Amino acid sequence: MEIDATWAPSANWLLSASFALVGAEFDKWIAEVGDPNNPGQLISVDATDDEFGFTPERSATATASYTLPVDYSLGDMTLTGSIYWQEDMVNFAIPSQCEFTVPAGPLREAAYDSIEVKSYSVMNLRFDWRNMMNSSFDSSLAVNNVTDKEYVIGGFNQIDSLGLVELAYGPPRTVVDTLQYNF
Repeated sequence: MEIDATWAPSANWLLSASFALVGAEFDKWIAEVGDPNNPGQLISVDATDDEFGFTPERSATATASYTLPVDYSLGDMTLTGSIYWQEDMVNFAIPSQCEFTVPAGPLREAAYDSIEVKSYSVMNLRFDWRNMMNSSFDSSLAVNNVTDKEYVIGGFNQIDSLGLVELAYGPPRTVVDTLQYNF
């Protein structure tokens, strides 16, 4: 389910928000995974109750834009701020296989610790200047991940077969400036 709303409380303000809810579940899923005790053999693992991998159940975005009341000869100037949030998610296709394929102890604890990606939020800011000084030029300045938050967006978990967990991080703070000429 997804809900989007936009509201313009005045000629200068534009507010929007969205919310997504993913209620995915498996009716039945028996996964065939490698048997660590018998290389080349498969074992069946009931993954029916596992969470969907790489899919947060809830996420939301809120955005506010304000068009500055400047003289028409200067062009149009807009400030925009947004924040994105997503709930924690599973970073592994078949979490329940760990109890069958990873030996009990510190390695299994590390496997379970690496499966869950923590929830995070990211804030972005942007300034747009269109028709600069009544010309054909537009420019913008954007700062993404304003707080320079370090957050995991996914990864590759092969702790059961390779002893390897790789996490993919979202981009750090980035500043992007553009200048565009409109023909």
